[in-house]
Amino acid sequence: MLSCKESNASESTGVFSNEDIYFCDGVVGEKFPNLSELRAIVKCGKGRILTKLGTKKVDSLIVVTSDPDEKKKYKQQTSFIEENATDSIKQKKGKKGDDAENFLIMSNKEFLRACMAQEIA
Repeated sequence: MLSCKESNASESTGVFSNEDIYFCDGVVGEKFPNLSELRAIVKCGKGRILTKLGTKKVDSLIVVTSDPDEKKKYKQQTSFIEENATDSIKQKKGKKGDDAENFLIMSNKEFLRACMAQEIA
């Protein structure tokens, strides 16, 4: 099991600081870390995992999908995101969906690469 050491670092130093992350159905555990591993990764990076979209508004949201190569699953996920993500993000006036600066959609491979390179925010 993954774990991280608590440090005296400030809250804003993690790769996921102030980020809420939602993993689409079918992403976790399939060619990807399981949920307990993802919780540890996100917690170490000072982020939070959302279990549902559209139930509360957050300041900044990352949505992780399957790879676009998995066409059927990816299409279902992006349709779900289009229907539910706007109810989850506190958006600035004039910005909608993926035009918002506080909203990012990425594939599971992109997410893992960004974690390793610490390039999310």
